[in-house]
Amino acid sequence: MRLFPTPPLVTGLGLLLGMCGTAWAQSADVPAPGAAETVSDESRPQATYDLIIAPAEDPGGIDANLAATRTVDGPLSRRVYRSPADQSPEAVLDAMAGDLREAGFEIVFRCADEACGGPAFLQASPGGRHDAERFILDTGAVGYLAARDDRPGGDRFVAVQSSASAAGEGVFTLVDVIDASPRELSAITVDAEEMGRRLDEQGRVALYGIYFDTDSARLRDASDPTLTEIGKLMRQRPDLRLLVVGHTDTRGELEYNIDLSRRRAEAVVEALVGDQDVTRGRLKPWGVGFTSPAASNSDADGRSRNRRVELVVW
Repeated sequence: MRLFPTPPLVTGLGLLLGMCGTAWAQSADVPAPGAAETVSDESRPQATYDLIIAPAEDPGGIDANLAATRTVDGPLSRRVYRSPADQSPEAVLDAMAGDLREAGFEIVFRCADEACGGPAFLQASPGGRHDAERFILDTGAVGYLAARDDRPGGDRFVAVQSSASAAGEGVFTLVDVIDASPRELSAITVDAEEMGRRLDEQGRVALYGIYFDTDSARLRDASDPTLTEIGKLMRQRPDLRLLVVGHTDTRGELEYNIDLSRRRAEAVVEALVGDQDVTRGRLKPWGVGFTSPAASNSDADGRSRNRRVELVVW
């Protein structure tokens, strides 16, 4: 297994993503295309990232193509590489896809040239947003893939974009690695006593210890402690009835978020009925999307506070 830092030049496309043959180390360890030199290297401790998972065909950049994206919050590692001119974006993506699959990743989306969405894709793409000079080109040779590794502590996502240089400088490849780890705020588990106190005083309690797969209503195992405390509360108060209300941030269309929040609320109810033996008639799922924010959606911290499940006395 090869981890970075590496020498600035490695030979052979077969070395692509050599570090992925067995396992990934930390989110800062970014794979490199074979026979490539590093052009830039950066990382952010926290970022909101729009991962493209479908053709981006609408002019106007990423904001015009949110329906083709999956929003991921977490630490971001990014590198840009330059490969020799005798390679091609498609060859780089072929090697990348193979090594990612071998490392246990699922290829969520892959495209090339016009199938990515044409000029609209280039404007919305991670390369276009990060380095327009190298990645918004008229060569027509571009490749992109998005991959996901489903891990217990939070999914890991990889976005790769390769473009042939119009000036004949070779192939530029951007590799973004995002760890969708639960944020500290979401790690707070409110026990049954505290839930009851807040319900008595405020009529509602916001919960941040319920985890879902990204852009999904599938509950993660890390939600079990909070669900157990809700079940305990319901047993302690046999007359209590609760609305289970799902909330989202403002990324994406309102109708989509209303539906997602409703499905997440329904998943919580099903878990409480099935695993905590709560009578179904005492719970009512409801989804409000981003219509009732707890904080501003202008930054990652606010969006994290808005993605929550609330219990409301019914």
